[in-house]
Amino acid sequence: MDSKTLCVMLPNGSTNATSSNRTNLAEFLDMGRICPIGYGPGERNPLPWLPGAPGLRISVGRPQNMPTLAAEGAIDAFVCFQDVVWEAWAAGLRCTEEVVLLPFSSVDVVVVVRDNSPFADLGSLLSRASRPIRCAAELPFLAAATLQDDDLYRARFGASTPALERHKRTLAGSCEAVRIMDSAGTSEVLVRDGSYACAVVVKSTGRTLQECGLRVIHTIGTYHPALFCRARLGRNSALAERLAWLVERLRLALARWNDFEAHQQLELPLS
Repeated sequence: MDSKTLCVMLPNGSTNATSSNRTNLAEFLDMGRICPIGYGPGERNPLPWLPGAPGLRISVGRPQNMPTLAAEGAIDAFVCFQDVVWEAWAAGLRCTEEVVLLPFSSVDVVVVVRDNSPFADLGSLLSRASRPIRCAAELPFLAAATLQDDDLYRARFGASTPALERHKRTLAGSCEAVRIMDSAGTSEVLVRDGSYACAVVVKSTGRTLQECGLRVIHTIGTYHPALFCRARLGRNSALAERLAWLVERLRLALARWNDFEAHQQLELPLS
């Protein structure tokens, strides 16, 4: 990989889709004047072109693969939702760093059960279980680290956060109460059909949950898109300079997203 070219990967999936609670990523990038040509709704160019930005190469890929690609050095930076990277961190892959948060959109990671389930919340689900609960999860490591109050989660995110303290009180003495299975994206169906008592899923609009007759009993967290980079990228001055330019453009996009009229005349030339 060229040591002077910053390789940035953008998502090909839901982050770049328009829905009721999301700003399209291409539109957001355009607010910072960094929208690549060939990247937008309905466009499938695997190598979009970013005019006026020498030293940057854009590619498109699956968000779930981005942390691994960065750890392997195949890409330098990427944009995806935080939950994808937190899943990688919880699995022990800690070779990426969050650079700038992009809260123009959000998803919730939630625990769901069937509508006719007698469980009102996570505490009642655990306290009334007579045997280990089978839980399907799209993010199995993050689900395990949270629901089972894992030491790895505490080490990464701290032991004194209110959310984690609630988990600790709820799950006191119940670390073996939940058995989690990687659902490979079929969590809602597995719970709907009765194969699993609950699931940990990523909720955006909630349409799939409604169609499957499921309801939320607990919210693990709310996650936003962010720019991430591979660890120790700053040791390469050329790449660090390109990354700093990209960060400034993203901050411009955030400013315009918050108040477009106040920032529409702002220019940030590429040095």
